[in-house]
Amino acid sequence: MRLKSALIYAAGPGAELLILGLAIAVLGWETVFNDSDAISLVALESLALVILVGAGFNLLPFRTDGAVSDGLGIVSSPFMSDEEIELRLMTFEMREFRRLLDAGDTRQAVALSKAMGKRFPGNPWLKQLEISALSADGQGNAARESVKVELASAGEPSSLRKELLKLQAQIELDADDPDYLTLDLAIQEAMAISTNAPDLLAIKGASLVRRKKYEDGGNMLTVAWRSNDGAADDAMMLAWLSIAARGVRNQDAWHHFRESFEATNRSVLLQRRLESMT
Repeated sequence: MRLKSALIYAAGPGAELLILGLAIAVLGWETVFNDSDAISLVALESLALVILVGAGFNLLPFRTDGAVSDGLGIVSSPFMSDEEIELRLMTFEMREFRRLLDAGDTRQAVALSKAMGKRFPGNPWLKQLEISALSADGQGNAARESVKVELASAGEPSSLRKELLKLQAQIELDADDPDYLTLDLAIQEAMAISTNAPDLLAIKGASLVRRKKYEDGGNMLTVAWRSNDGAADDAMMLAWLSIAARGVRNQDAWHHFRESFEATNRSVLLQRRLESMT
């Protein structure tokens, strides 16, 4: 799996460079890269330069908007953990899980998450899916206990612990009777791991809005929106921004955020949340 992953990342720039190599092999370097007025040769040289720049850029190791470049994918593939490989093997099931949650079919989502957990027991990322499904299904106490167990075994500050703390805060945010102390402590510890992360700012801002601190919460959500790198859910932020705008009686902002939310959202549960609070 690690080798296959590296080869998949290499396939794109590799194919481009192969085309360029064939062109040079057939026509020669001087023909491809030649100072000529002929339109065909100018077009060929332009294509060659585009391939060189494009493939070269893609082979640089960097991350952007939650995604990785081909170069970073190639470099990191040999170091993939067993848990990451298991997640890749569950790609289609995870897509179905997201579809079920978006459709509001929470019981089926819980069942599917448990089935995935049985296939790869001990995978902490799959366990998070089960906990989020339990929370969405209204089984808040079960979700709370499960996330506490996972946090106890998560150990030192890490990306896993940060995600578990975010999940713990999200459970309280979605609960009918939230424990704001648990939510605030979870966000505080998570921010110590990942300072000013947009997804954490979004949850903290939403919690302020839910406590009717509309202006403070709206400002924090705005910061999260502007700095979002793909980690935070756009629809979630737009929903709470519209609630905040309604709270401060800004009708223009409310209509703007509501329309943007409608164009972005795919979650029935989030739609219900917005309707219940506005």
